[in-house]
Amino acid sequence: MPWSKSKLPPVAKNLTDKQKEIFVAVANSVLKDTGDEGQAIASGLAAAKKEKGMKKSFAESLGELIEKHFGGSEQEAEAVEQVTKSVNEEQRLALFIVLEPQDGGDTTTDLHGDTYTVEEVEKACHNFNQHCMKANLFHKVETEEAKIVESYVAPVDFVLDDKTIKKGTWLQSWYFPETEVGELLWKSVKDGTVNGVSIQGRATTENLDD
Repeated sequence: MPWSKSKLPPVAKNLTDKQKEIFVAVANSVLKDTGDEGQAIASGLAAAKKEKGMKKSFAESLGELIEKHFGGSEQEAEAVEQVTKSVNEEQRLALFIVLEPQDGGDTTTDLHGDTYTVEEVEKACHNFNQHCMKANLFHKVETEEAKIVESYVAPVDFVLDDKTIKKGTWLQSWYFPETEVGELLWKSVKDGTVNGVSIQGRATTENLDD
């Protein structure tokens, strides 16, 4: 769908008016070229947030390091939805919410405004654990510069950083080694530049409003 300032995905609704203009222009252009809504939203958000100086220096620095270490060429930090994370400074660990299920009247949505059942979240987690379990930098390159040390579905409700984590939520714990790229990623996790993870998945959707 083409977007407008009055018709935005949920993740873009808190942007400033200027940022919304940038988001709409960039997202619609990428959507027209690629037909990929996820890529369009991510590109629009990244461009919008650069308006107030966010992520630019990180994206450039990380791109240079990825090219140096992995031989990559087109490296850009993809914007992700803000999610709860808990950081263990001493162990260099960050715990991220990957997907939250919807239950009852709950309106938990992802970057695209979609919802997931408890069963689908569990299925996605188990599939990832069996067939992947590998860190990937912004959907560009698999890496050992960050390691997924735990990936699981919460068996019960619990509280993390004053946020209630629902039973059935998919969580991942990431470790960042003391390497050049690992240090940059770890610093960026701590200061909030990197604030979440993406499943990079494809799915068949169902419109529940009908």
